[in-house]
Amino acid sequence: MLFGFVLGVSLSSVIALLQQAGVLTGQLFSDSSGLLRPVGLVDEPDWVGAFAGLAILASAQLRLPRGALTAVLLINGGALFFSFARAAWLGLGVVVAIIAVEALLRGRTRMVRAALVALPIVAIAWLALITAIPGIGTVAGTRLASIFSEEHRDLNAVYRGQQLAKLNELAASAPWYGYGLGASGRVSPIGHFDSSAGAASSVSSSWILGLLVDAKLLALPLIAVLIVLALLAIRDIGGRMVIFALINSLFSNLLLSPVLWLAIALCLLARSRSGRGSDPAPLPSGMQPHVGHRGVLS
Repeated sequence: MLFGFVLGVSLSSVIALLQQAGVLTGQLFSDSSGLLRPVGLVDEPDWVGAFAGLAILASAQLRLPRGALTAVLLINGGALFFSFARAAWLGLGVVVAIIAVEALLRGRTRMVRAALVALPIVAIAWLALITAIPGIGTVAGTRLASIFSEEHRDLNAVYRGQQLAKLNELAASAPWYGYGLGASGRVSPIGHFDSSAGAASSVSSSWILGLLVDAKLLALPLIAVLIVLALLAIRDIGGRMVIFALINSLFSNLLLSPVLWLAIALCLLARSRSGRGSDPAPLPSGMQPHVGHRGVLS
């Protein structure tokens, strides 16, 4: 299942890189700030970055040959970079930090040594890429800085800020049962809430605020389940994918994507395996299992 996911995402990432290189022309997305970004096979640059980041995480779980793993990481790493998906950058950064802290705390010296070797190579590769393409480093640096500073926000980030401000206002003013499913999707990019019957509805740009606007107190159990599940499975690939998706969905709409529910399924599978307990104790020497009249061991 994970192999098919990584393979499909890697194919989309190859398409995205070809679009970025100009081999496939006329298929770049121009966002509100005028930046041209590849769309791969998903028609949305933010999803190109989100799926590429998830594929990078998932590939660590697969026992791929070293050459295949290197190709997967380079292809999806390139798509993640050129998608300029800030939420995906942030999500992957947080998960990588969690993995690094866990490795240090659990004394996984082999993983730490591998990271110390890999990180400089990756850094040199990206520095070479930034140097080779004029202006790309400035664009990437500005978009990265805009995550943490309003001073560096482009027009797209300003619109997102207006949406989040309106969602926060609606979440605070909503009755205990919320404004109803889909209400959060009626907030426009400039922060206008259209409650008319014929208003077009999209999806919320923040999963927590969106659920609070739609259902308020009724949404708290779902919010709690997702967060607790991610924390309980934080050492497993499913938990890390859920954390990535939830952080990404603070600024995007990955919550409604099937990939999140794939990650949740992986979490539940890991929890069910860990909860099976140990094997039955062996019988004392000389004793044989007895099969009852109903064919049951006793």
